[in-house]
Amino acid sequence: MHLHPTGRGHTGCIEKVVIFLEGHKKSPLQLSFRENDNGNLNQNIGTDRWCIGYPDEGVIWLFKYKPPLINNEPYPIDERQTVGINLNRPAVIAALIRYFLQNDWKPKESVTPYIVDDALKLPDIIDLPKGI
Repeated sequence: MHLHPTGRGHTGCIEKVVIFLEGHKKSPLQLSFRENDNGNLNQNIGTDRWCIGYPDEGVIWLFKYKPPLINNEPYPIDERQTVGINLNRPAVIAALIRYFLQNDWKPKESVTPYIVDDALKLPDIIDLPKGI
């Protein structure tokens, strides 16, 4: 779900992902990928930053600054300036489920959502499938 927060201190876009384990609708995993969290991430030294959900909802991109090549030639495929992660892909959702079931999310035992407001850190922690 793509959101534009309002209110004091809130700017930028948010991609919110809600994952339910079948039969446990009261204890979903709720992840918020907030554009404002760019400044809190290790890889964002310099000009690298994540772009959240625009122009495609459910997709986050890491824009890596690289100086132009001679004669404005494109970078080889494995050295592109952007990395995309489609949060709508089943493989991405499966990786998130596996990670959180091993790390504190207990949907079979809980009756409340497990909320992660700073999910933009997850691509540094989990090897999420790349591509859109």
